[in-house]
Amino acid sequence: MVALTVTDRREGTRFVHASDVQGPLSPVAAAYLIRERPDLLYLSGPPAYLESQIGSALIERGIASLLRIIETTGSRVILDHHALRAGDYRDRLGRLWETGRVQTAAGFLGLADASLEAHRRDLWTARRKAPAPMPMRAPRLNAGRSSAMMNARRAPNHAKEGTTE
Repeated sequence: MVALTVTDRREGTRFVHASDVQGPLSPVAAAYLIRERPDLLYLSGPPAYLESQIGSALIERGIASLLRIIETTGSRVILDHHALRAGDYRDRLGRLWETGRVQTAAGFLGLADASLEAHRRDLWTARRKAPAPMPMRAPRLNAGRSSAMMNARRAPNHAKEGTTE
C-alpha cells in the first residue's frame, strides 16, 4: 500500500490519499488508515466489479473496514475507480452511501457521476469502427531469387566452425 498524508497544521486537518487500497480489503491497511485519523480520505473503495472472481465475503470485508474507519475517525471519504467500475455500485455499496460521509470524486467537485469504467464495453462498442480492408500485398523485391541467408537456413546442418561433429 502506498499512501500520502497531508496535514494542514494551521487548519488542523488531515487528508489521506490511498487510492489503490481497495476497500480497504486488508486489515493492515484499515489499521493504518485509522491510525492516520484523516478528516478526508481518498481511496478506491471495494472492487465490487471483481466480486464474481474474488467472492462476496471479500467485498463485504472491504465495506465493513471502510465503515469502521468512518465510525472511528469521523472521516469523509471520496471513492474512486475500483468502487465505481461495477454498474450497480450505488446499490452494491449502499451501506457506504447511507452514512452521508461517502461520495465520488465527481460528487466532491459538485458534478454528476459519470462512471465510464462501468460502461466501458458499451462505450467502445458504439465507437468501434468496421474493420479496414487489407491492401493487396506488394510484390517481393527478390521475387524468384533466394538470399544467401535463406539458402544457409535450408542447408543441412553442418558442423559449426571450431567444433567437431
